[in-house]
Amino acid sequence: MFEDKIKLLVPHFGKAKKNLYTWKELESLINLRPFMSSSRFNAANSKETYDLYGDKVYEWKNTGWSTESNAWPVSCLKDILSKTSVYIQDCSRANEKINAVCRQLEGLLSSNSDCHIYFSVDKSLPNFNKHNDLVHNLIIVSDGTIRCELFIENGHIIEKELSNGDYVFIPAGMYHRITPLSEKRLSLSFPIYPDKASHYEEREWLRLDNL
Repeated sequence: MFEDKIKLLVPHFGKAKKNLYTWKELESLINLRPFMSSSRFNAANSKETYDLYGDKVYEWKNTGWSTESNAWPVSCLKDILSKTSVYIQDCSRANEKINAVCRQLEGLLSSNSDCHIYFSVDKSLPNFNKHNDLVHNLIIVSDGTIRCELFIENGHIIEKELSNGDYVFIPAGMYHRITPLSEKRLSLSFPIYPDKASHYEEREWLRLDNL
């Protein structure tokens, strides 16, 4: 990655490592029901999960062994994935490679970073439209192809197609739009707070054979 451009908060495209995260790894994560809580799992189209009155569209029953009552079961996940793009947050330690990227970003910008895993299984599904964020974002594609548009001053647009290993860095406040071009898309968004952090997530990767 172009560390100097990121430190200077310059919007740009570049190359990162390929295959940072795989569909197989994601499959293991979404089948771990306690992790798929409503506080982590989010739909791009919120009307698919909440009606006009703010009530949840999906309801489910939990077993006596459930430790997380708000975790999505497989039947509901399958239905929502047929209707909209989704993302899972609080994934900065989803694997060792993602954890290393977060460590690198935290070192560069002296602030907290996370990883949000975005994915969709049909390019025609609703996705996030043009918007800006209060945080900086590094988006790395893991599989599939997306179109990234950066809306610069005076209506100027920088546009590029990104695939496995390509990235875009978007400073806080910059309007942008991500559009899936392939039927299946898996990308990683690394949000970084603009403010300096007083403490950080522990980034040591625990290896049981070292204990």
